[in-house]
Amino acid sequence: LAPFVEKVVSIDRSQPMLEAAKRRLQGHKNVQFQRGEIESLPLGAGSVDAAVSFLVLHHVDDPALAVEEMARIVRTTKGGGLVLVVDMVRHDREHYRRTMGHKHLGFTESQIKDMFKAAGLTGVSFRELPGEPDARGPGLFVATGRKA
Repeated sequence: LAPFVEKVVSIDRSQPMLEAAKRRLQGHKNVQFQRGEIESLPLGAGSVDAAVSFLVLHHVDDPALAVEEMARIVRTTKGGGLVLVVDMVRHDREHYRRTMGHKHLGFTESQIKDMFKAAGLTGVSFRELPGEPDARGPGLFVATGRKA
């Protein structure tokens, strides 16, 4: 996102992940890094134009609370502040809980839409992303909603 927007605030609970992101993005001066939890984001209400979560919800205890927090921090702007989530579609790979710390085995379209609507988001959209022919992991989706 950094080349396309004025400012990016990158938040992660893991300091090693933040350090890895800093190394990857060292050429971008418009990225700020903060340690924090998605269930209680260290940003003020209505302080960002968009909130993006990429492969995070399946790691948190309460993904609905995470979506509510994302909705809390986006501005109410013309057209509405954007919440965008990319995560795994529902799957049956139980071993992901043990081997990778997944708390949820992906999400169904109805689960995501219900979370977005409960968070007060409108115009909710859910689309499965096309998979790579040799992909070994579960499929992914992108979901969006706006805070009007």
